[in-house]
Amino acid sequence: LWERLQPTASGELDPAQLALLQQAVARAKAAGMYLVIDIHNYAKYYGYKIGSPEVPVATFTDLWRRLALAFNSGNAVMFGLMNEPNNISASDWAGAAQAAIDAIRRTGANNLILVPGALWTGAHSWYSTTNDGYSNATALTSIYDPLDRYAFEVHQYLDADSSGTSSTCVS
Repeated sequence: LWERLQPTASGELDPAQLALLQQAVARAKAAGMYLVIDIHNYAKYYGYKIGSPEVPVATFTDLWRRLALAFNSGNAVMFGLMNEPNNISASDWAGAAQAAIDAIRRTGANNLILVPGALWTGAHSWYSTTNDGYSNATALTSIYDPLDRYAFEVHQYLDADSSGTSSTCVS
C-alpha cells in the first residue's frame, strides 16, 4: 500500500518499508528475474482520490519521483503506476498518469512504465466512457513518454460480470 511506503503525503519514503522493497528487488534481480513495482491503491491515498484537494496530483508524482530515484534499474524493474484506478474519470486519470511519467523521466530513470486506464483498467470497459465523456481508449491517446518506454496495462477477469469473483468462466 502507498500509505505504508509513504505514510505522509509528499514525505520521505518509510526507511524500513523501502529497505524491504529494495531487498526484494535485489533478490529478484540476482535471480535474473524481472519485476513490477505496482502501487496497489486504486487511485486513492488514505481513501481520497488522486486529484482531489486532499491528494493533489503532485502528491502522486512525488511518490513516483522518489521511487524512480530508488529503483532506476533499467530493464529489471518496471513501474506500474497504479493498480486498477477507479472512481476517477478517464481524462483526470490520464492527466495524473502523464504527470507521473514526466516526474519519473525527470529523474533520469529509463524503466518501462505500465499505464493503466480508469474503470479498473478493464479490457471489457476500455471503450466505455466515464463521467467526463471520455473512455480510456480516447483519454490515454494523449500519453507521451519521451523514451517511448511505456505500455498500456489492461485487466480482464473471465467471469460474467468481469469482477473476478466467480469461479465460473465465460467465453
